Amino acid sequence: MGKRKKPIQFTVKKLFYSIQEVADHFAVNVSLLRFWEKEFEMIRPRKTAGGTRQYTREDIQQIEIVYHLVKEKGMTLDGARHT
Repeated sequence: MGKRKKPIQFTVKKLFYSIQEVADHFAVNVSLLRFWEKEFEMIRPRKTAGGTRQYTREDIQQIEIVYHLVKEKGMTLDGARHT
């Protein structure tokens, strides 16, 4: 059985979200998010001095676009990149 989505509650006044929270939100592995960072220039989370990724709501909205195109519509990465 696949992962179950755990939606982020944006009503909470939180500026940054961890890579695990974002991965759980989309029910994907953290490695997929790191891969998408390399493939899509629009996905650029902030990194701390220690290298920890911090995602903003805007970052998550960009990931949502990629997720929709690739996972829900079945587009290739190249197709999604040029949309």
